[in-house]
Amino acid sequence: MDSEPQFAHRVRFGNFGVDFDARELFRDGVKVKLNEKPFQVLAALVERPGQLVRRDELRQKLWPADTYVDFDSNVNTALSNLRHALGDSAENPLYIETVPRQGYRFIARLLPWDEPTAAATSDNGAKNLPPTNGNGSPAASSAQPSAAASQTPPLLHQVLPILLTVVLAALAAGIWIFIHSAARSATPQNGDHITVFVVPFENLSGDSAEDYLSDGMTDEVITQLGKAFPDRLSVIARTTAMQYKDAHKSVGQIAREQHVDYVLEGTLQKQDSRVRITAQFFRGWDEGSLWTESFDRSSSDLLSVEQEVADHIVDSLPVSLPASPKNPDEHVSRNPEAYDAYLRGLFELNKRTPAAIHSSIDYFTEATQKDPNFAAAFAFLAYAYESAASWSIDDPRINYPRAAEASARALELDKSLPEAHMTTGVVLHEYKWDWDGAEAELKRTIALDPNAAVAHRYYAEFLTNAGRYDEALAEVHQAQRLDPLSLITNSLVCFVYLHAHRFDDAISECNRVQQLDPAYLPTHLFLGEAFAGKHDYAEAIHQQEIAAQANGTVPSNAAMAAYYAAAGHKAEAKEILNNLLKNMGGPTYISDFGLARVYINLGDSQNALRMLEKAFDQRSYNLVFLIDQPDFAPLHDIPEFQQMIVRRGFPATATARFTTALWCVASTQCCESNAKSFLELFNSIEGHALPTCR
Repeated sequence: MDSEPQFAHRVRFGNFGVDFDARELFRDGVKVKLNEKPFQVLAALVERPGQLVRRDELRQKLWPADTYVDFDSNVNTALSNLRHALGDSAENPLYIETVPRQGYRFIARLLPWDEPTAAATSDNGAKNLPPTNGNGSPAASSAQPSAAASQTPPLLHQVLPILLTVVLAALAAGIWIFIHSAARSATPQNGDHITVFVVPFENLSGDSAEDYLSDGMTDEVITQLGKAFPDRLSVIARTTAMQYKDAHKSVGQIAREQHVDYVLEGTLQKQDSRVRITAQFFRGWDEGSLWTESFDRSSSDLLSVEQEVADHIVDSLPVSLPASPKNPDEHVSRNPEAYDAYLRGLFELNKRTPAAIHSSIDYFTEATQKDPNFAAAFAFLAYAYESAASWSIDDPRINYPRAAEASARALELDKSLPEAHMTTGVVLHEYKWDWDGAEAELKRTIALDPNAAVAHRYYAEFLTNAGRYDEALAEVHQAQRLDPLSLITNSLVCFVYLHAHRFDDAISECNRVQQLDPAYLPTHLFLGEAFAGKHDYAEAIHQQEIAAQANGTVPSNAAMAAYYAAAGHKAEAKEILNNLLKNMGGPTYISDFGLARVYINLGDSQNALRMLEKAFDQRSYNLVFLIDQPDFAPLHDIPEFQQMIVRRGFPATATARFTTALWCVASTQCCESNAKSFLELFNSIEGHALPTCR
C-alpha cells in the first residue's frame, strides 16, 4: 500500500482486530488468512472510516500506474475475499458498504486495540455509522442478518466429508476444463505444458483437530488434478506443497520459487452447523485471479449441492467450454463416516512415524468396514501395510500379504487406481520376488498417473535393486521435478549412488539434502552406509549417533554394531548384538538381515549365513540388498551364499556385477572351483556371457 493508515497501527471493530504493522487480521484472537490485495483494500477503507473511497483511488493504491491488470475483475475478487474473511454481505453490510458506480465505505465503529470489542457491548458489530444510499445521505434502516438457519444439533461430522468430495470434483472439473481449453485468455509461460501448485488449504476453524480435513482436501485436490490431464498438466506433489503450509507467501512468490504457471489457494472453515470452503485460482506470473468461489451451506443442504458447486466454478472460467470431463472422484465413498475415516487415515499416513502408520491402518480399515466398496481406502490400506513391512516396523510375513490382499480388493473395485497398482508392484518386488511382474505394475502406475512422484520413487528403487543405475537416476530426477522440496525424494539420489558403490557421490548428494534439513533421519543413515563403504567407520558411527539422537533413541541398532565390529571394536559390537538378541520377538521388529551384518563383521560366517537363512524365512525386504551390501563380500565364494543369490532371483543386470566379482576371485585361483561352477550356473540361468575381470 502506498501509505500507512493515519489513525493507528492496530485497531479493532466488531470481533475483529487489525495489526497493520504485521499486516494481519484476527477474529476473536485467531488469525484469519487474508492475501495482500484484500488486506490493502481493508487498509484503504479503514484509513478513512465513514468516507467514500472511490474505485480510482483503490486502483492507485493497489496497482502501480505502469501495471496492466483487469482492474474491475481483480478489485471485485479482492473485495469478495475481504467480505468472506469478515463474514460480511454486500446486501446487508456490517463493515463495508458499496456505493454503486462510485466506490466503497467502511461503516463499522473503530476502537483502540486494547479496548473491549464492539461485539461484547452491542449487537452485530455495534455500528455507529448508519448505512447510506448511493448519494451518501442516510438510508432507511436495512434488515438485520437473519438468525441461524436451524437450532438442531449439528450434523456436520456426518455430512462434511460429502461436501469435501463434492468440492474436490468441482475443483478438478473446473481446472481440467480450463486447461483443456488451452487457457485462451492467458498463455502459460511454459508453452503447451502447464504446471499447477496447490497451496495447502488453510483450516480457519480455530481447532487444529480439524487439520485432517484441510490437509485431506489438499491431498485429494492434488491427486485428482494430477490424474485429470497428465499429458498437459503437472501438479507439484503434496510433500513440497506442505512446505508452504501457514507460510502465507504471495502467489507470485510461490510461482517464482516453484516455477509454476498457476496457483490454487483455498480455505476451509467449520463453525457450528455450517461450513464454508473457498477456492481461488491465480495466474502465477502476474497474480491475476481467474476465478474465485465460496461454498457456504447448512449441513442439512450438503447432499444436494454437487451440481450447483460445479456450475459455479465452470461458469466463472473465462473460456469456451468443451464437454465436461469424467467425474474424477468415482473411487471416493459417498458414505460420510467412511470418507471421514479415510481422510484421517491419510493425515496419519503422511506423518511417516511408526505410531502414525499403525493409526492410519486402523482408520483405513474402519473406512473399508463402513463402505466395503471404497476402492481408494483399500488402496491406501495396502500402502500403509507395505510401509510397515518395508520400514521394518512390523513383521513382513504378516504385512506384505495384507498389503497384497488390500491392493487386490482395490483393483477389483477400480482397475484404474494408480495407488493400487503401485502397491501391487512394490509387493511383487519386495516380497514375492517377481521382478518382471513388479516392473510391469510400476510402469502401469506411472502410465495412469505420470504426476505421482511417489510412483517414480518406487520405480527408481526397483531399478536401483535391479542394477540399472542410470535409469534409476532418471526416475529420481523426474520425481524431483514433481516434488522438489521432498526430503525423501532428494535423498533417493544418495540411495542410488550408495548401492552403485559410488560412495563419494552418495556423500555429496546427502550433504545437499542436509542443507534442506540437517536433522533428516534417512540422510544420516545413508551417510553412515556411504562412509562404511569407504571404510571410514568412525564417521559412520558418528552418523548413526546423530540419527539416534534425532530419533530420540540410543544408538543400539544393528548398523551401529556392524560399524563397531568392522572398526575392530568387538566388545562394543557384541554388547549391542546381545541386547538386540534379547529383544527379538518384542514390540520392536528386528531384522535378521541386520544381525547377519554384525556377525560377518565379527568374523562369524556361520552365524551370518544362519541369520540370512532366517531373513529368507521372514521374506525380509532387505534381501534386495544382498548383492549390493559390501559387508557380505567374505561370503561371495561360499556355495550357500551363492545359492541365496539365485533364490532371491535378481535379474541379469544386478547379477552381472556379482558374477564379475566371483570371476575375479576365480582368476586369482581363490576357491576357483566354487566360483567357476557358480558362474556356469548363472550363465545358464541369466544367459549373459562370462565377464572379464578388470
